[in-house]
Amino acid sequence: MKTLKSIFAILILTLFTISCSHDDDPVPVPEPVVIIPGSNQMYNMVTSGYYHSLAIKTDGTLWSWGSNASGQLGYTTATTSGVKSPNPLGISTWATIASGSLFNLAIKTDGTLWGWGSNDFGQLGDAIIGNKTVPTQMGTATNWRAIAAGQYHTLVIKTNGTLWACGINSLYELGDGTTTNKTSLTQIGTATNWKEIAAGNTFSIAIKTDGTLWKWGTLQGGIITTPTQMGTATNWKSISAGDNQALALKTDNTLWVWGNNANGQLGDGTTTSRVDPIQLGTSTWKTASSGKRTTLAIKADGTLWTWGKNDYGQLADGTLIEALTPHQIGTETTWNTVYTALQHSLATKTDNSLWGCGNNGNGQLGDGTIDNTKILKRI
Repeated sequence: MKTLKSIFAILILTLFTISCSHDDDPVPVPEPVVIIPGSNQMYNMVTSGYYHSLAIKTDGTLWSWGSNASGQLGYTTATTSGVKSPNPLGISTWATIASGSLFNLAIKTDGTLWGWGSNDFGQLGDAIIGNKTVPTQMGTATNWRAIAAGQYHTLVIKTNGTLWACGINSLYELGDGTTTNKTSLTQIGTATNWKEIAAGNTFSIAIKTDGTLWKWGTLQGGIITTPTQMGTATNWKSISAGDNQALALKTDNTLWVWGNNANGQLGDGTTTSRVDPIQLGTSTWKTASSGKRTTLAIKADGTLWTWGKNDYGQLADGTLIEALTPHQIGTETTWNTVYTALQHSLATKTDNSLWGCGNNGNGQLGDGTIDNTKILKRI
């Protein structure tokens, strides 16, 4: 009798367990690695898309956080919800990263090229349209050197100085003289002296090894179908492309700006758009980043300056008021790099600490919350 009671009890427990394990129940998503905001996390490179962020740590590992709606965080187990703290992408060693609107590009230290996230227009170099939720190698080449990601297009330079592109091309942003989208990386022209590239929403800019500046696509002033030199200067050093504006540094560290200026993102005290680069003041600068009508820059003395649109506090000045001219943020002189995209901004100091401000609705600031902030917070 005791045995029969035991068997009956086991049967009831088994039926209850089965009823609670219905096939329609969601599969739990593993929790991301918990990073305590403000802890001792060291980063030497940052980038961001519309609602997500990426960073390479000083040990070469890659981390991501924010929205994952298109698989842009690169997790093996896909989750579309926002991730509020940095999470690692494997143990590989990465050399450089770039983010488009909803996708990412990266080069490993072995020279291979990888992409993940949205592939709606072939910007990941794959004819199979659709999201890629994990980093996927683009081709087999091992000599990639530089990358740039626009809204929906990709630019890459090989170590031999050749330029390659793929993705949307409806406004000539790939520079091959057509408006045909490319779903595989295609060489642009025959030049072998490309040095640096940057991609905006519908345009591209580049610097050659001889210091000349080039543009193509659609920006202020019209459409350029193939790479065309801007002016005659041969001392351009670095570039950054926002949504519809751009900036560049010369070798004398002067800052030059052009494009859309509706929100004062050119920093010249007006809202007048510019077709050609104009010098911004007489200061000398270390680096600068152009986002969606917002600009961040670091002067040669290590101070941080911001201007342009400020609807989410991305200027880090404690307000939501746009600025038509550069204004200094705090008094610190240890700022090292800056990056701004849609509505949030990131910056690192010389100690490799990472800081962020602006829109945080998807956890893209990585501070463990979804609260917007108008001042820089340690990540």
